[in-house]
Amino acid sequence: MRFFASRPPVNASRLAQFLTSEFLWKRYHIWAKFHYWPLAMKLVVYRQLVVYLWRGFTNVEKRIQDALVDRECEMLEDCNRHAIEEAEGLFTEEDEEDVEEEIFDAEEDE
Repeated sequence: MRFFASRPPVNASRLAQFLTSEFLWKRYHIWAKFHYWPLAMKLVVYRQLVVYLWRGFTNVEKRIQDALVDRECEMLEDCNRHAIEEAEGLFTEEDEEDVEEEIFDAEEDE
């Protein structure tokens, strides 16, 4: 009861509404098994769940980071290649037109 008294009335009424809802009590057979587990078992299961979710999150984060790094490297390689070719005199007007077309096509794709 102390929990209800320490929260604003809106939160308390929402919680009471959820705890007495048909949705929750129709699924009693599902969550009651976990409710009566010993505390140590609950902690182990919750820890494993958190570790699983954290690994998934870090894998997604790593994939995004790798994709961004690869894209940035490609952009830098293109810029450096053109700069080196210009400095050596290997970059002709035809090459410049090709590069402009590539840039224009890339902007259209986005």
